Amino acid sequence: MVAQRAAFVVLLLSAAATNSSADALTGRVLNQAQNGVSDVDIDVFDQVTGVKLVTQDDVTDSQGEFAVVVPPGLYRLAFDPTDVTDQTLAPAQIFDVAVTGNTEIPDVILVPGIEVVGQVVGPGNLGIAGVDLDLIDAGTGTKMFTPGDDTDSQGLFAFVTEPGTYIVRLQPAVSTRLIVAEFGPVPMTTDPVDLTALLEPLVEGVWLSGTATSSSGIPLAAVDVDVRFAGTIDEVPLLGDETGTNGTYQVVVPTGNFDIDFAPPPGSAYQAVSHPGVAIAADAVQDATLPVGGSGGGPPTAIDLGNRFEGVFSAGEDVDEISFEGVAGMLVSIDARRTTGTARPDFSLIAPSTAAVELAAYVRVSAKGTKVTNVPLPETGTYRVAFLSANGAGGPYSVRTKGKASPGLKKVTAAGSIATPASIVEVPFLAMEGGKLKGKVLSGGSGLDPSVELLGPGAAPISLGGYAVSKPLVSVSLTGVPLPATGTYTLRVTGANGTTGAFTAKLGVLFPKVPPLVVTEP
Repeated sequence: MVAQRAAFVVLLLSAAATNSSADALTGRVLNQAQNGVSDVDIDVFDQVTGVKLVTQDDVTDSQGEFAVVVPPGLYRLAFDPTDVTDQTLAPAQIFDVAVTGNTEIPDVILVPGIEVVGQVVGPGNLGIAGVDLDLIDAGTGTKMFTPGDDTDSQGLFAFVTEPGTYIVRLQPAVSTRLIVAEFGPVPMTTDPVDLTALLEPLVEGVWLSGTATSSSGIPLAAVDVDVRFAGTIDEVPLLGDETGTNGTYQVVVPTGNFDIDFAPPPGSAYQAVSHPGVAIAADAVQDATLPVGGSGGGPPTAIDLGNRFEGVFSAGEDVDEISFEGVAGMLVSIDARRTTGTARPDFSLIAPSTAAVELAAYVRVSAKGTKVTNVPLPETGTYRVAFLSANGAGGPYSVRTKGKASPGLKKVTAAGSIATPASIVEVPFLAMEGGKLKGKVLSGGSGLDPSVELLGPGAAPISLGGYAVSKPLVSVSLTGVPLPATGTYTLRVTGANGTTGAFTAKLGVLFPKVPPLVVTEP
C-alpha cells in the first residue's frame, strides 16, 4: 500500500511541476476503525474569500487517499462522504491548511454520523422549498459542513451530521419574503433526529435593500450588512447580507426599529458606518456611503491646487493623503488614475470640519481611476484628500488637481451708507494666499469722502501704502494689494473728515496662478 501511494503522489508531483504556481495537496481519509474510506469528495475553499476552487480527481481512492493540485494559499478543506455506501459517516472540515509548497495533511478521521430529518413550513403550514438549513455548533459558533441540507419541493430535508448540540438556522430564499429563523440549542445524539416538531412555521417579513458606495460613488462589493434591534447587540438573522459586485444587497427583515451597520471586507481601507434608529414598516431602501478610513501613517502631503501628486499603493489597506487650502465656493477638480499595474485609485474629500464632501454628483469612474470635476467647496480652510486602491491592488498612481474661483468669488459688489460720522460699513470677501485685490469705492456724488482700511483673516491689518489712491469726495482706488493668507478679508469703509453718504464698492479678487509642479509621496 505504501508503494502504491508513493507512486500516486509522484505522478501528481510531476503534474504540479508543469505549473510553477501550483502545489500538490495530499492526505488520507479514515474511519474510526482506521480503515481508509473511498469515494469521499474533497472540496477546497479559499479560507479568506470563501471561493471554492476547481480541483481535478478530488475523490478518495480505495485506500482513502487523495491528491489535488492547488496554488499556494490558506484553505478550508471539506470532506463529503455522501457517496460512501457501506457506512454512514459524518461530513467533516478542517481549517487553516497553509499551502506554500507540496503539502501532506494529517489523516482525517470521519466519525459515524446521525441523520437529521424534518419539514420546514411557512404560512398556512405549507412546505417551503429551497430552504437552506445550517447547523451552528452551540459551543464554538462554527458552522458545520452539512452537504445536501436544502429542503425539497415539499419542504422536506434529510442530511447527515456528527453528534453534538447545535443552533438550527433556517434560511429561506430572499424572494420568498420569509424571515430567517433560528432554533435551539438542540442536542443531537440519537439517530435519526426529527426536527419537525421543533421548527415553527416561517413568517413573512419585508425587503430591506440598498447600495453601498464610496464617497465618490464607486459601488463597493463584499460589504457586510448587519441589522440589530435598535439599541441592542441582538442581530436579526439574515441571508444575502453582503453586497454584490454592483454594491447592492437585499435581505428580509421584520418590521420595527433597527440599527443598521455596514462593514467593509477585511483589509479594506474603507471605513464602517452605522445608521441608528431606522424605522422599517414596509419594504425599505437603506443606502450607505463608506468613507476612506485611517491615514497613511503620517501627516498629509501639502500641495497647492494646480500641482500634481504622485504616489504608490503598497497594499489594499494603504491610504495616502494630501492637503490643500481652499475657500467656500471655490470649484475643485481632482483626477486620480493609475500609471501602471491594475490599481484603481479612489478618494474621499474631507472638509476642514472633518465632514466628507459629497462627490457623487461630480464623479466619473473608469477602470483606471476616479475623477471629479468642479466640486464646490463648502467651507474655508485646509482640506484633505485620502486616496486608496478601490480594488485592493497595489501600484503607482498620479493625481492632477485644479482650483477655479467661481464668478461670485472674483467679483464682489456692495452698496452701503455711512449714516453718521465715524460709523463703519464692512464688506467681506474670500481670497487665497498669494492673491491680489483691486477695485474702487465710489461715493457717487453723495457727499461722502470715502476712506478704507483692509483686515486680513483673524482681523490682522494689512497696509495699503502704495496700493490705494484717493480722490476726495469721489473714490478710493485699490491696485494689486497683496493678500498674504487664505480666508475671509474685510474692507472697512468710513467717511473721512466726518463726511456721510452712500457708496458703492466694486472689488476684483485675483486668485493666484499655481505652476503645475509635481509633488511626490514622501
